Amino acid sequence: MDIDAKLRPLYLLKILKEQTDENHKLSTVQLCQILKDEYGIDTFRTTIKTDIEALQQAGYMIRATRSSQNLYNYQERDFDQQEIKALLDAVSVSQMLSENERDQLMNKLCKLVGPFKAHELKRNWFNQKNSSPDTAQTMRIIEAINDAINKRRKIKFKTFTYNVKKKPVLSRDELIMSPCFFFEDGAHTYVVGYGERNRNILWQRIDRIFGMPEVMEELAMFVYDSDLEKYASTVFGLKGAEIKEVELQVDNSLMDEIIDKFGLDVTTYACDQNSFRVVAFVGTSQAFYNWVFSFQGKIKVKEPDVVRLEYEQLVRNAAATLNT
Repeated sequence: MDIDAKLRPLYLLKILKEQTDENHKLSTVQLCQILKDEYGIDTFRTTIKTDIEALQQAGYMIRATRSSQNLYNYQERDFDQQEIKALLDAVSVSQMLSENERDQLMNKLCKLVGPFKAHELKRNWFNQKNSSPDTAQTMRIIEAINDAINKRRKIKFKTFTYNVKKKPVLSRDELIMSPCFFFEDGAHTYVVGYGERNRNILWQRIDRIFGMPEVMEELAMFVYDSDLEKYASTVFGLKGAEIKEVELQVDNSLMDEIIDKFGLDVTTYACDQNSFRVVAFVGTSQAFYNWVFSFQGKIKVKEPDVVRLEYEQLVRNAAATLNT
C-alpha cells in the first residue's frame, strides 16, 4: 500500500470535519475533487465509499445519504454550541489573557463547532483594559504555583509595590507560603494559603509577585479546612481582613446593591419604613469601609461597636483632609 492510500482516509476525515456539518454535505465527486486539489491524490468514487465505511466502523460519526451521488457529512462534535458559547464568554472577560491571546483562543474555540456556525458565535463583550502589565508572566506564575499545589510543596517569593514614580519597589523579605488554591474577585487573581512565620492565613495577589516563585522541596503545611475556604469566600475577606459579623442599617433603595454584594441568602430584617437591617460576615478591610462610604450615608454600620468606631474614625480622618 502506497503512502497516499494510507493517508487518504485521514484526509477524508479532516475534510468532513472542516467542511461539513448536519446541514451541509459533500458528494462523492466533491470529495474526489478536494482530495486532488488540496492533497494531490487521485481516487475513485468506490474508494471514497470504502474509506468512509472504514471510518464509520472505527467509530466516527459520519452520515451517508444514499442517492445518485452519495452525500456525506460529519455529525459528531466534542462540544455543542451552548458549551462553546459558555467557554467563549469566559475567555472574553478573562483578565489573565491579553487581547491578542483572547482573540486567538476564541478563534480556536469557534472552529470546534464546524465551519458554518462560527458566525453565530460572535460574542459582544467589551473587556476593560487589563491593569496587569504582563499577562504572560502572570500565567507563568500561576502555572508554577499550581504545580506546587499539586505536589504539595511550599513556595518562596518576593513581592513589590509601585512608588510615586510608578517604579516597582521590592519587599525586603521573602515570603514562604503553603499554597492551597487560587481565588478571583472579579478584578485580580490571588493565591490563598498558610504563611510560614505565624501559620496564619495568607493571601497574595498574583501580579504583585516579583519574578518567578521558587517551588521548594519542603512539603507544604497542608491543613486545608473550611475556615480557609470561608475566609476567601467572605465578602471583603482578602487583604488580611479580620472576619466579623456586622449589622448594617440600609436605605430601602439599596436592596439590589445588597443582593449583588452578599447574595440572595443574606439575612435581612425590617427596620423602619425607610430602611432595613442586614446581618452578614464581612472582612473588615479598607475595601469594606470604602464600600459603605460610597453610599453617602445610606448604609450605616450599627454593630459591633469596634467596627462602627473604626469606620467613624476613618470618616473623621477623611473630613479633616478637606481643611488642609
